[in-house]
Amino acid sequence: MRAHYTAMPQAELMKALPHRAWYRICDRAQVLGLRRAVPFRGRAPINTYHRTMRYDDLEAIMGLVQTDEEKERVCHLVNTLAQETMRGNLSIRWLLPLDLISYASVDNDASSVSSNALLLNLSDLTYGSRHQA
Repeated sequence: MRAHYTAMPQAELMKALPHRAWYRICDRAQVLGLRRAVPFRGRAPINTYHRTMRYDDLEAIMGLVQTDEEKERVCHLVNTLAQETMRGNLSIRWLLPLDLISYASVDNDASSVSSNALLLNLSDLTYGSRHQA
């Protein structure tokens, strides 16, 4: 850790310590008195992944897809979920297109979003919005 923490990119450091979340790596570095020499954007350092992400989590999600483009996309999606999810809460995103796993046809026309939601027995309300009686 002493040899690599200061200059190694975040993803490579996480790969070297796959069972540690980024915040745990940073906490340990602080105990050791290490500081990173990474560029800053304003007041915040540039890090690709959220502080709660672990490399073994990224490997698990990348194992579900095949192409590099898909791997980059799911890693970004999982990272976004980590950023959006508050402690003690749960966030969910459906990763598979509904037309690949359903017998129902889904119309991509924006005007039919509500009818598709009814067809698939899904709510078309966003999370946290109030339901009307």
